[in-house]
Amino acid sequence: MDLDVIAGTVTVRQAQVELDTGELVTGPPKSRTVTLPQAIIPDLRRHPGNLTGPDPKR
Repeated sequence: MDLDVIAGTVTVRQAQVELDTGELVTGPPKSRTVTLPQAIIPDLRRHPGNLTGPDPKR
């Protein structure tokens, strides 16, 4: 997921669903870029570190 606080968008690069069997399947999302409500942009700019977790690739 990429957060762009300047453009006010979030881009979702993957989606994960749980099948009836319990298996998790990762694939492309239904929608790629979403416009964020302007009311939350200032909060996102003030606290970007609270929105991210550790990089699972590291």
